Amino acid sequence: MCVVWLLSALWTSPVALAGWVPTGPERGHVLHAAGDDEHVSVATRVGVVTAGPGLDDWARDDRFPPEVRRLAYGPEGVVWGAPAGQLWRVGTRAERVVFFESQTTAVDLCVTGSGALLAALRGDEAGLIRIEGEPVRVLEGVDPWRLAAAGDRVLLGTADAGVYLSRDDGRSFERILETDVGVSAVAWVGDQAWIGLADGGLQIWQDDTWTRLPPLRAGYATGLAGVSGGVLITVERARQGHDLLVLHDGRSGRELQPGRVGGDSTQVDLTGAWPLPGG
Repeated sequence: MCVVWLLSALWTSPVALAGWVPTGPERGHVLHAAGDDEHVSVATRVGVVTAGPGLDDWARDDRFPPEVRRLAYGPEGVVWGAPAGQLWRVGTRAERVVFFESQTTAVDLCVTGSGALLAALRGDEAGLIRIEGEPVRVLEGVDPWRLAAAGDRVLLGTADAGVYLSRDDGRSFERILETDVGVSAVAWVGDQAWIGLADGGLQIWQDDTWTRLPPLRAGYATGLAGVSGGVLITVERARQGHDLLVLHDGRSGRELQPGRVGGDSTQVDLTGAWPLPGG
């Protein structure tokens, strides 16, 4: 699996942390990334750019509306985009599927095994909606933050109500972790669900059993991505300078060069880590 780290520009680790290679888009403040076997799209401050699997042919993707903040790839090349207050389906043509008249925005997206979109909404209409045809509200009364899907299983991390799990393609959810601490990151790594908490805590869920890992040092996870040898974690540090990069093997974590990539001594700000297929 190829993993990209989104920084002030886009960087990729082609061989399990042997080195970091700048791959563009140049000077792009990266907000989010998603892809399939044929394309990778990146949301930046100035618009969405898309490249092939070699990541060497970046071009502005004019199919997308302005100010897209989150992306999710579905089957048959369909890409979902979320500007503030809207949800768009982008294929051979772009179509606005949802427009929220209230102060509501999608803070995260994922696509399930059947191709349904799940959108975590914050604001006046906070909750979770599922789109497979007409939008259907599937979870209310929570303040959602992060989503991750693996086939018909979906994780939802919230700001105030712990972690929820769906085993039926996002149609219904059960709470599997109750905590007052906000959930800062969620990811599927094989059959394991990795959970990052806003107080620096890390937990793994597998087969209805929780494993609590030692907390991250002086920060909290903002991104989780499985790689050969473990899980890469972006760690935000509020009061100790630049963010950290951590490789975790499920027992302990090893800090990598904080805020530096390859031979570049320039410090950069990490914005997240996302696994991409086809690598």
